[in-house]
Amino acid sequence: MRWRFLITLAWLLLLGPPLAALIVESAGHPEAWKAWAETGRLLELVRNTVLLVSGTLALALPVGTIAALLIYRCDLPGRMFVRRSIVLILFIPLPLLVSAWQAGLGSGGWLALGAWQTSSPNESLGDIPWKPWASGLPAAIWVHALASLPWVIWLAGQGVRWVEPHLEEDALTNSGTWSVVRHVTIPRALPAIGAAALWVVIQTAAEITVTDMMQVRTFAEEVYTQFARPDPAPNADSRDVLARAIALSIPPALLTALFVGLVLPRWQRRFPPLATTPHSGVTFRLGPWRWAAGSGIGGLLLLMLGVPVGSLIWRTGSVPPNDSWSLGVMIAQFSRAFEVQWARMAWSIAMALSTGIDTTALALLGCWIARDRKWVRVAMMIALILVWTLPGPIIGIGLKEAINGLMEIEDALSGGRTGVARRLLYDGPSPLPVKWATAIRFLPFAAALLWPVMRLIPSD
Repeated sequence: MRWRFLITLAWLLLLGPPLAALIVESAGHPEAWKAWAETGRLLELVRNTVLLVSGTLALALPVGTIAALLIYRCDLPGRMFVRRSIVLILFIPLPLLVSAWQAGLGSGGWLALGAWQTSSPNESLGDIPWKPWASGLPAAIWVHALASLPWVIWLAGQGVRWVEPHLEEDALTNSGTWSVVRHVTIPRALPAIGAAALWVVIQTAAEITVTDMMQVRTFAEEVYTQFARPDPAPNADSRDVLARAIALSIPPALLTALFVGLVLPRWQRRFPPLATTPHSGVTFRLGPWRWAAGSGIGGLLLLMLGVPVGSLIWRTGSVPPNDSWSLGVMIAQFSRAFEVQWARMAWSIAMALSTGIDTTALALLGCWIARDRKWVRVAMMIALILVWTLPGPIIGIGLKEAINGLMEIEDALSGGRTGVARRLLYDGPSPLPVKWATAIRFLPFAAALLWPVMRLIPSD
């Protein structure tokens, strides 16, 4: 019983202060809710967000589902290599991906395309002069779709692997292969495909890395929008701006969390029974289409992995002013970067590993105690969905305000004689704030991936 209390306390300490700080901040500035009266600007943010998410889903979901079937259930040539490559692509950072596409297809890139440069040299984007790369919704949708595609393939692939083999074998006795795929495999994998779609929606709507570079304003960039726009109140301070951003971001996140909370139990009931585990299942034969399908999947790999790696190699070895490429320059650049930054890279890897282990352990133990206690499961689901759907900058505001509150509490209790919280969380140098923020951001991912497996473990 004690260990359950300690795990619950750890969850509360991780997620509670930032969420409580957001509530206090929004409640302390009731005038901030007047920002919802700015109907025209908000409708534009909603339109951009909906178009971005819809376009990303329209590209990534059908292509990813078909690719998952080919990679995980068909006799695709080199399918084991493709599976491992998909897992590798999951770890490509989104800033690297968007920079790679901009550098590769922009002016002077190794695959320079005039169509990728969506503005002419005589144009400007607000106060920003023309840049030799793409801007606008089409480019943002394209990059988000390619970033989402490996996740759709991997998550939908797990779903098609969990389809009960006996159902497919029975159906094969009465109909052909593709009839079985349409009427048995896809319907039984729909919860996993739906989870992949939900994953894409939340990630696309809450991410600002791509939209900021492409100059597309969405609800996730509301913090930026609030700071960038002229303030209607001349005497308003920065806290009023933050409160407006919070007031505009929380209701959409709550609505999304409510929707997810309603559909998740239904999806879970449609998963294969708890007694089943993933089997190899029936391998569908592609026949004369085998090598054509393999070529198509190879083209997808080139888009998802080849362009980022190729752009990195090209930019590292480019020689100005003509942007010619040199192997010697590339090797020298890599060697210089490693020599100068090896300590920072080692430290970053160590922090990533420790944060990943801690976050995964916390998610694992949380899922364990939530299996048999409905109220714990509901509370965890609400907290995780809310954290997952809130834009990253809003989580950052909550965390910063929580740290300020902890320092004020420490000063009040000690009379200013101790400064442990200040040194660990603010003045530093300390890895704790970054570890805290990263753990908050990735705890929903860890719990979402671990829960389907945890629920399979028999209680006895």
